[in-house]
Amino acid sequence: NHSPMTSAACPDCPTRHDHPRVTPPSAIPDDQTARVRVVIEGLTPSIDGGRFRITRVVGDAVAVELDAFADGQDLIAVELRYRHATDTDWTCLPMRDLGNDRWGAAFTVERLGAYQYTARAWVDQFGTWRQGLSRNAEAGNDVMVDLLIGAALVRAAGARAPKSTAKQ
Repeated sequence: NHSPMTSAACPDCPTRHDHPRVTPPSAIPDDQTARVRVVIEGLTPSIDGGRFRITRVVGDAVAVELDAFADGQDLIAVELRYRHATDTDWTCLPMRDLGNDRWGAAFTVERLGAYQYTARAWVDQFGTWRQGLSRNAEAGNDVMVDLLIGAALVRAAGARAPKSTAKQ
């Protein structure tokens, strides 16, 4: 009972998902420049660049790794997206930094059939801000400008959030 897997191009999901998912700690920026600055390559497991399917047994974990990096010193966030071939929604998991631009996450094959998986990444504006604030505070520098930038980031995330969660 092997379940074939395939990596697939991931369309942007214009709607929120109703399925369980883990959201990365930062808000996803809606400006396209943050997405263009991040490069993803070396997705594994992959056979002949995704041309052939990998196989797993129900209950097996599929450990996915990739290289992701951006220009400059900004932090990035990386997300693994997977779904059974009969599902329309993606399940999303944050990937963890394994060091040296390598990222990893795993999902479990829960039922027989083909799965698709892919990844997406973006500049983590909030994480980058938080790192800069922490460094400035530890150095004893004035952090007033950093706090104003943080407030603007929170306001922008609130403006992008659905009305039902914006007040939280």
